[in-house]
Amino acid sequence: MLRIPLSLVLLGASVACAITAACSDPALATRSGGNVWIDADPAIGLRLHDVDDGWAFVHAFEAFPGSVKGISLGHGNTESLEYQERITRELVKNFAPNSLPIFVGAASADDRGETDASIALAAALAKEPLTLLTMGRLTNIATTLRLHPELRSQVAELVILGGRREASMPSFGDPPLVLPDSNVEGDAQAVEELMASGIPITLIPNELTTQIVITEADLATLAEAGNAGPYLGDISRDWWALNDAIFGLGGFFPYDLFVTMYADDLLRPSITCSDEALEVVYGPDESFKNREEMVLRLQVPTDGQGTRRGRYCHTLADGAKALALRRLVGE
Repeated sequence: MLRIPLSLVLLGASVACAITAACSDPALATRSGGNVWIDADPAIGLRLHDVDDGWAFVHAFEAFPGSVKGISLGHGNTESLEYQERITRELVKNFAPNSLPIFVGAASADDRGETDASIALAAALAKEPLTLLTMGRLTNIATTLRLHPELRSQVAELVILGGRREASMPSFGDPPLVLPDSNVEGDAQAVEELMASGIPITLIPNELTTQIVITEADLATLAEAGNAGPYLGDISRDWWALNDAIFGLGGFFPYDLFVTMYADDLLRPSITCSDEALEVVYGPDESFKNREEMVLRLQVPTDGQGTRRGRYCHTLADGAKALALRRLVGE
């Protein structure tokens, strides 16, 4: 794979800003908490694959496009990085008010060398502190900070879609199915490295992300709305049907959307988080995957004796779903 030198990344970003004025366009909505970098594994549009990554992108483009400094892609929901790049470029072209740089990263958890994504993220962090919004495996982030440890202090906050309490994991359906902690389990080494790095960490666990169910009625409402509403309402129907059949809850959980909700000034007050002890340990797989091997747990220990502190988000306020759906379509 062709690697882009750091100097050329910096030069390219400067030229893009000069040509488009997108980097400093005062008309673009921003967030008060500073600029962000999004790391994701989008699979929206692939049959029987998650759509919530596309929902999160659209929400970010509507809520704080002026604060998004770049997007990196890596293994996860689909291993086809070519597809991930194509669908992300389509989403940016169709729904973002500004041009955004997109960089391809790790193809697997074993892909730990420099990639276009790690080079670009390092360049962005060298310029300013960033909040890292992650929706997939943490390989790209861990690689960047392992190869450029001097940039750890530039990470304002690492928001991880994952984590759990030691005591329990949410289960749904009949018989009950426990959801896997896929982004944590998908690259254990990356999680361990980031936990040891000392950077501020916030967890967005299944305990929180399962507090919204997107129903068929929600999709119908989106289909009649403006902006990205018809696109999301239509492309999400198969995913809705699959999840309804598996869990019997009448819809699907928009996991990735909670990451951008947390970053949204209007929705952040709807999410309750607490400062907690955190630890990483290995334990048996309790999820419906029922794997024989031990899996990594990034968890809040019951005894409160973790290896470090972090923020654990756990409760969503009433009315937040309706506001989130309105924000999705720019209302």
